Amino acid sequence: MLGSDEQRAWYGPDHVALAIDRGAVGTLLISDELFRAKDPLERKKYVSLVEDVRDKGGEVLMFSS
Repeated sequence: MLGSDEQRAWYGPDHVALAIDRGAVGTLLISDELFRAKDPLERKKYVSLVEDVRDKGGEVLMFSS
């Protein structure tokens, strides 16, 4: 079901990571604020999500918060 409904949206890092792993993310919308987190592990997590989407041929749109 993850990859069969183009109108489906996933929210939250855990659900989004699962969808990315299954190749079900065509476009990732992500806030630039997540890349300014004080915790370096948190920043690395979001950078990894972006890289995973791009590696699987998806598009990443970063917006200003």
